[in-house]
Amino acid sequence: MAPLIATSSTDNAHLKWGVDERTGFVPSQAPLARLPPAWEAWETRLDSAVRMKLQLAEQVEMIPEKERLEEESKSRSWRRDVAKMPLLPIEELQDSERLLRRAHHVLTYMLQFYDQTVPPTEQIMIPRSLAVPLLQVSKYLQVPPIITYFDITIFNWRSIQPLPDGSLLGAHCLQALTTFTSTSDEEEFHLLSTRIQLRGAEALELLRLATERAFGSDDSAVDQAAQYLERAAAVIQDLREIMLSVKGRIDPEIFYNEI
Repeated sequence: MAPLIATSSTDNAHLKWGVDERTGFVPSQAPLARLPPAWEAWETRLDSAVRMKLQLAEQVEMIPEKERLEEESKSRSWRRDVAKMPLLPIEELQDSERLLRRAHHVLTYMLQFYDQTVPPTEQIMIPRSLAVPLLQVSKYLQVPPIITYFDITIFNWRSIQPLPDGSLLGAHCLQALTTFTSTSDEEEFHLLSTRIQLRGAEALELLRLATERAFGSDDSAVDQAAQYLERAAAVIQDLREIMLSVKGRIDPEIFYNEI
Protein backbone atom coordinates (compact mmCIF):
# COMPACT_ATOMS: atom_id res chain seq x y z
CA MET A 1 0.00 0.00 0.00
CA ALA A 2 1.17 3.51 -0.77
CA PRO A 3 2.04 5.75 2.20
CA LEU A 4 -0.25 8.51 3.29
CA ILE A 5 0.42 11.74 1.43
CA ALA A 6 2.03 14.60 3.30
CA THR A 7 0.50 18.03 2.98
CA SER A 8 0.79 21.26 4.89
CA SER A 9 -2.56 22.69 3.78
CA THR A 10 -5.41 22.89 6.23
CA ASP A 11 -8.97 24.01 5.59
CA ASN A 12 -11.75 24.95 7.95
CA ALA A 13 -13.42 21.55 7.70
CA HIS A 14 -10.39 19.82 9.19
CA LEU A 15 -10.37 22.23 12.12
CA LYS A 16 -14.12 22.16 12.64
CA TRP A 17 -14.51 18.39 12.70
CA GLY A 18 -11.17 17.42 14.19
CA VAL A 19 -10.10 15.44 11.12
CA ASP A 20 -6.35 15.06 10.79
CA GLU A 21 -5.19 15.29 7.16
CA ARG A 22 -2.96 12.24 7.63
CA THR A 23 -4.88 10.06 10.10
CA GLY A 24 -8.54 11.06 9.70
CA PHE A 25 -10.52 10.88 12.95
CA VAL A 26 -7.79 8.76 14.54
CA PRO A 27 -5.62 11.01 16.74
CA SER A 28 -2.13 11.51 15.34
CA GLN A 29 -0.82 11.22 18.90
CA ALA A 30 -1.35 7.81 20.47
CA PRO A 31 -4.09 7.64 23.13
CA LEU A 32 -2.92 7.37 26.71
CA ALA A 33 -2.50 3.77 27.80
CA ARG A 34 -2.96 4.61 31.48
CA LEU A 35 -4.07 7.46 33.71
CA PRO A 36 -1.70 9.07 36.25
CA PRO A 37 -1.37 7.38 39.68
CA ALA A 38 -4.08 9.57 41.24
CA TRP A 39 -6.67 7.58 39.26
CA GLU A 40 -5.02 4.18 39.56
CA ALA A 41 -8.10 2.86 41.41
CA TRP A 42 -10.03 3.04 38.13
CA GLU A 43 -7.29 1.41 36.12
CA THR A 44 -6.78 -1.49 38.53
CA ARG A 45 -10.52 -2.30 38.59
CA LEU A 46 -10.62 -2.39 34.82
CA ASP A 47 -7.49 -4.55 34.77
CA SER A 48 -9.20 -6.95 37.17
CA ALA A 49 -12.35 -7.21 35.06
CA VAL A 50 -10.33 -8.04 31.95
CA ARG A 51 -8.05 -10.47 33.78
CA MET A 52 -11.00 -12.26 35.40
CA LYS A 53 -12.72 -12.60 32.01
CA LEU A 54 -16.09 -11.65 33.42
CA GLN A 55 -18.92 -13.04 31.33
CA LEU A 56 -22.25 -11.57 30.29
CA ALA A 57 -24.98 -12.40 32.78
CA GLU A 58 -27.16 -13.80 30.00
CA GLN A 59 -24.38 -16.20 29.01
CA VAL A 60 -23.77 -17.25 32.60
CA GLU A 61 -27.45 -18.18 32.89
CA MET A 62 -26.97 -20.91 30.27
CA ILE A 63 -23.97 -22.74 31.75
CA PRO A 64 -24.09 -25.65 34.26
CA GLU A 65 -25.08 -24.68 37.81
CA LYS A 66 -21.69 -25.20 39.44
CA GLU A 67 -19.91 -23.03 36.87
CA ARG A 68 -22.75 -20.52 36.96
CA LEU A 69 -22.44 -20.05 40.71
CA GLU A 70 -18.68 -19.61 40.40
CA GLU A 71 -19.07 -17.00 37.68
CA GLU A 72 -21.76 -15.13 39.59
CA SER A 73 -19.59 -15.11 42.71
CA LYS A 74 -16.62 -13.85 40.73
CA SER A 75 -18.51 -11.01 39.07
CA ARG A 76 -20.27 -10.08 42.33
CA SER A 77 -16.90 -9.82 44.07
CA TRP A 78 -15.63 -7.51 41.34
CA ARG A 79 -18.72 -5.29 41.50
CA ARG A 80 -18.35 -4.99 45.26
CA ASP A 81 -14.76 -3.91 44.78
CA VAL A 82 -15.90 -1.24 42.32
CA ALA A 83 -18.49 -0.01 44.81
CA LYS A 84 -15.76 0.35 47.44
CA MET A 85 -13.67 2.66 45.27
CA PRO A 86 -13.15 6.17 46.61
CA LEU A 87 -15.01 8.95 44.81
CA LEU A 88 -12.10 10.46 42.89
CA PRO A 89 -12.13 14.12 41.79
CA ILE A 90 -11.58 14.89 38.11
CA GLU A 91 -10.62 18.58 38.24
CA GLU A 92 -7.01 17.82 37.33
CA LEU A 93 -8.18 15.96 34.22
CA GLN A 94 -10.33 18.69 32.74
CA ASP A 95 -7.58 20.67 31.00
CA SER A 96 -6.32 17.70 28.98
CA GLU A 97 -8.45 16.04 26.32
CA ARG A 98 -6.12 13.04 26.26
CA LEU A 99 -6.62 12.51 29.99
CA LEU A 100 -10.37 12.98 29.68
CA ARG A 101 -10.54 10.55 26.76
CA ARG A 102 -8.64 7.92 28.72
CA ALA A 103 -10.85 8.49 31.74
CA HIS A 104 -13.98 8.09 29.63
CA HIS A 105 -12.55 4.93 28.07
CA VAL A 106 -11.75 3.36 31.45
CA LEU A 107 -14.98 4.39 33.16
CA THR A 108 -17.27 3.31 30.33
CA TYR A 109 -15.57 -0.06 30.01
CA MET A 110 -16.03 -0.50 33.75
CA LEU A 111 -19.67 0.56 33.44
CA GLN A 112 -20.22 -1.99 30.70
CA PHE A 113 -18.62 -4.76 32.74
CA TYR A 114 -20.68 -3.74 35.77
CA ASP A 115 -24.01 -3.47 33.99
CA GLN A 116 -23.67 -6.59 31.85
CA THR A 117 -22.62 -8.92 34.67
CA VAL A 118 -25.57 -8.24 36.99
CA PRO A 119 -27.92 -11.28 36.99
CA PRO A 120 -31.33 -10.63 35.36
CA THR A 121 -33.06 -11.21 38.70
CA GLU A 122 -31.16 -8.37 40.41
CA GLN A 123 -31.65 -4.62 40.15
CA ILE A 124 -28.83 -2.71 38.50
CA MET A 125 -27.52 0.08 40.74
CA ILE A 126 -24.39 1.83 39.48
CA PRO A 127 -22.29 2.98 42.48
CA ARG A 128 -21.49 6.67 42.95
CA SER A 129 -17.77 5.93 42.75
CA LEU A 130 -18.30 5.03 39.09
CA ALA A 131 -21.36 7.04 38.07
CA VAL A 132 -20.34 10.47 39.37
CA PRO A 133 -16.91 10.77 37.71
CA LEU A 134 -18.29 9.29 34.49
CA LEU A 135 -21.02 11.93 34.35
CA GLN A 136 -18.49 14.66 35.07
CA VAL A 137 -15.98 13.47 32.46
CA SER A 138 -18.74 13.06 29.88
CA LYS A 139 -19.95 16.60 30.53
CA TYR A 140 -16.48 18.04 29.90
CA LEU A 141 -16.12 16.04 26.67
CA GLN A 142 -19.76 16.69 25.68
CA VAL A 143 -20.31 13.00 24.96
CA PRO A 144 -22.82 10.46 26.36
CA PRO A 145 -21.94 8.74 29.67
CA ILE A 146 -21.91 5.36 27.91
CA ILE A 147 -19.37 3.46 25.87
CA THR A 148 -19.05 4.92 22.37
CA TYR A 149 -17.35 4.23 19.06
CA PHE A 150 -14.57 6.56 20.16
CA ASP A 151 -13.92 4.52 23.33
CA ILE A 152 -13.93 1.19 21.51
CA THR A 153 -12.08 2.20 18.35
CA ILE A 154 -10.70 5.72 17.92
CA PHE A 155 -9.03 5.94 21.34
CA ASN A 156 -8.43 2.23 21.86
CA TRP A 157 -5.11 1.49 20.21
CA ARG A 158 -1.38 1.53 20.66
CA SER A 159 1.39 1.17 18.11
CA ILE A 160 3.33 -2.07 18.48
CA GLN A 161 6.36 -0.38 16.92
CA PRO A 162 8.17 2.75 18.16
CA LEU A 163 7.25 5.79 16.09
CA PRO A 164 10.02 8.33 15.43
CA ASP A 165 8.92 11.96 15.68
CA GLY A 166 7.02 13.04 12.59
CA SER A 167 6.50 9.52 11.26
CA LEU A 168 3.10 8.22 10.21
CA LEU A 169 1.20 5.56 12.07
CA GLY A 170 1.08 2.28 10.18
CA ALA A 171 -2.39 0.78 9.78
CA HIS A 172 -1.08 -2.72 10.41
CA CYS A 173 1.07 -1.90 13.45
CA LEU A 174 -1.79 -1.57 15.92
CA GLN A 175 -2.88 -3.30 19.09
CA ALA A 176 -6.06 -2.69 21.10
CA LEU A 177 -5.66 -1.22 24.58
CA THR A 178 -8.76 -2.91 26.00
CA THR A 179 -11.11 -5.72 25.01
CA PHE A 180 -13.94 -7.39 26.89
CA THR A 181 -13.13 -10.96 25.91
CA SER A 182 -9.33 -10.90 25.48
CA THR A 183 -9.85 -12.61 22.12
CA SER A 184 -7.96 -11.67 18.98
CA ASP A 185 -11.31 -11.76 17.17
CA GLU A 186 -12.69 -8.88 19.23
CA GLU A 187 -9.44 -6.97 18.90
CA GLU A 188 -9.40 -7.37 15.12
CA PHE A 189 -13.04 -6.32 14.85
CA HIS A 190 -12.34 -3.02 16.59
CA LEU A 191 -9.01 -2.42 14.84
CA LEU A 192 -10.66 -2.91 11.45
CA SER A 193 -12.41 0.44 11.83
CA THR A 194 -9.19 2.10 12.97
CA ARG A 195 -7.32 0.76 9.94
CA ILE A 196 -10.08 1.97 7.64
CA GLN A 197 -9.88 5.42 9.22
CA LEU A 198 -6.11 5.60 8.83
CA ARG A 199 -6.02 4.46 5.23
CA GLY A 200 -9.12 6.42 4.26
CA ALA A 201 -7.67 9.72 5.47
CA GLU A 202 -5.61 9.98 2.29
CA ALA A 203 -8.70 9.56 0.14
CA LEU A 204 -10.41 12.42 1.98
CA GLU A 205 -7.45 14.70 1.36
CA LEU A 206 -7.17 13.68 -2.30
CA LEU A 207 -10.87 14.33 -2.86
CA ARG A 208 -10.52 17.74 -1.22
CA LEU A 209 -7.62 18.61 -3.48
CA ALA A 210 -9.48 17.32 -6.54
CA THR A 211 -12.46 19.50 -5.67
CA GLU A 212 -10.22 22.56 -5.39
CA ARG A 213 -8.62 21.88 -8.77
CA ALA A 214 -11.98 21.20 -10.41
CA PHE A 215 -12.82 24.88 -10.02
CA GLY A 216 -9.66 25.89 -11.86
CA SER A 217 -10.02 27.68 -15.18
CA ASP A 218 -7.15 26.06 -17.10
CA ASP A 219 -6.51 22.59 -18.48
CA SER A 220 -3.68 21.89 -16.04
CA ALA A 221 -6.09 22.25 -13.10
CA VAL A 222 -8.45 19.71 -14.65
CA ASP A 223 -5.56 17.32 -15.29
CA GLN A 224 -4.45 17.64 -11.68
CA ALA A 225 -7.99 16.96 -10.48
CA ALA A 226 -8.08 13.80 -12.59
CA GLN A 227 -4.76 12.65 -11.13
CA TYR A 228 -6.02 13.17 -7.60
CA LEU A 229 -9.15 11.16 -8.39
CA GLU A 230 -7.09 8.31 -9.82
CA ARG A 231 -5.00 8.21 -6.65
CA ALA A 232 -8.15 8.33 -4.53
CA ALA A 233 -9.51 5.34 -6.47
CA ALA A 234 -6.36 3.38 -5.57
CA VAL A 235 -6.84 4.21 -1.89
CA ILE A 236 -10.47 3.08 -2.06
CA GLN A 237 -9.27 -0.23 -3.49
CA ASP A 238 -6.94 -0.53 -0.49
CA LEU A 239 -9.92 0.06 1.78
CA ARG A 240 -11.76 -2.77 0.05
CA GLU A 241 -8.82 -5.09 0.68
CA ILE A 242 -8.66 -4.07 4.35
CA MET A 243 -12.38 -4.75 4.73
CA LEU A 244 -12.15 -8.16 3.06
CA SER A 245 -9.17 -9.13 5.22
CA VAL A 246 -11.58 -9.44 8.13
CA LYS A 247 -12.57 -12.88 6.82
CA GLY A 248 -9.21 -14.28 7.83
CA ARG A 249 -9.00 -12.41 11.13
CA ILE A 250 -12.38 -13.01 12.79
CA ASP A 251 -14.04 -16.36 13.46
CA PRO A 252 -17.82 -15.88 12.94
CA GLU A 253 -18.67 -18.41 15.66
CA ILE A 254 -16.53 -16.61 18.24
CA PHE A 255 -17.84 -13.23 17.10
CA TYR A 256 -21.52 -14.15 17.50
CA ASN A 257 -21.27 -16.39 20.55
CA GLU A 258 -18.54 -14.84 22.69
CA ILE A 259 -18.12 -11.19 21.78
